Amino acid sequence: MDELTDAAADGHLHKLESFLQRPQDPDLVDHEGDTALFRASMQGHTDVVRLLLEARADVDKAPKVGGTPLFEASDFGHAETVRILLQARANVETVEVLSGCTAFLRASVHGHSEIVNLLLEARANPG
Repeated sequence: MDELTDAAADGHLHKLESFLQRPQDPDLVDHEGDTALFRASMQGHTDVVRLLLEARADVDKAPKVGGTPLFEASDFGHAETVRILLQARANVETVEVLSGCTAFLRASVHGHSEIVNLLLEARANPG
């Protein structure tokens, strides 16, 4: 559903809260196959990420093309978002389909040292 994912991607917390007050599946996908949590994580919208996790969004759900929310937050350097996803028990070993990389590898490649340390603390495999 594009309305849900667009609100998440744009960081519109109040719009998303209103939308989720109705019985809704927080893991609905838009026309591109993305979930709201995926889009919010990619943009680093921490309040939106928290809200979606409270609404029981699947922390590890990935679109057909792309990585999990943790992978995207790690790739784009959003350390606080990574921290929130790890607290929600995101799988640190999930491999992104296209690149064959984990969140740890993407954070390493982009020099996101704070995220690398967070992932190591969460027992990510550096090898």
